[in-house]
Amino acid sequence: MGGELRSHAQPVGGIWVMYSRARVTRLQQTNAIVSTASLSSLFLLSDLLSGVN
Repeated sequence: MGGELRSHAQPVGGIWVMYSRARVTRLQQTNAIVSTASLSSLFLLSDLLSGVN
């Protein structure tokens, strides 16, 4: 009984690990995009402000 449960749980664990890794990479990509966008908008704002002054 215990051996059967273990063999069933193993593939599920592998799938979960793969899924969580993919989710982390997606989060990192999203964070990189967001930080790049906010940085460029900050530079744009500072350019506009310095142009006004």
